[in-house]
Amino acid sequence: AAVCPVDCCVPNPDIPETHEVLLARARRLHPDETIPDDAPSRFKKEGAAVPAAGGGEGAAAAKAAPPAKAGPAPAPAAPPPAATAPVETAGIAIPAPDDWEIPIRCFRCSGDYSVPFRHFRAGVVFYCPHCNGSLVPTLGMVRRVEDALARFHAAWTRDFEEFHERRKRELEQFEARQRAALERFEEELRATALREKAPGAPARRKGFFSF
Repeated sequence: AAVCPVDCCVPNPDIPETHEVLLARARRLHPDETIPDDAPSRFKKEGAAVPAAGGGEGAAAAKAAPPAKAGPAPAPAAPPPAATAPVETAGIAIPAPDDWEIPIRCFRCSGDYSVPFRHFRAGVVFYCPHCNGSLVPTLGMVRRVEDALARFHAAWTRDFEEFHERRKRELEQFEARQRAALERFEEELRATALREKAPGAPARRKGFFSF
C-alpha cells in the first residue's frame, strides 16, 4: 500500500483485523522476539478507521457493503541495474539484425517506408502508408537482405574486437611504463631523503691521530 499509486489494497470484510488480532499473530510468528502491546500499528495512526471486531451494526454493515472494486494494477518497477564493471565501448551502436529497419519503396506512389527485418519475410504483405499499395517480398529479396546484414554485422564485430584488443595491449604497455616510472621515482626519493644526515644524528668518533 505504501508504494501502490492507486487504492487497490481492499480489506476483506469477512476477515476483520484489529490491533489485538495482528499483535497476537505477530507473537505466534516470532516467538523468539518480545513484542510490546504498544508496538507500532496502522490502527494507531491518526484518522485510521478501526474495523469492528465483533458483531453489531458495524459488523453487519461491513458484511453488507460490497467490496470496493480494485483499480488497475500498476506496472512493476524496473529492477535496479546490476552492479557490473564499466565496459569501454565506442559511441556508435548498430541494431540487432532482427531490429534493422528495411527500406521499402512503393511501386505505385514511390513513397518510402520501412519495416523491421524480423517481419520482412517472404509472403508477408506490406501496405504503403501513403497510398495503401501492397508489396509481397519474395524469397530472393529476403535472402539478399539477410546476407547483406550478416556480412555487415560480421565485419563490424571483427573491427570492434580488433579495436578492443589493440586498446587492451596499449593499456597494458602504458601501465608497465607507469609502473617502471613509479619505481624509479621511489628510488630517487629515497636517495634524496637519505642524502644528508639529520641534525643530532650520532657520528662516529675519529681517532686521536686522525686528520
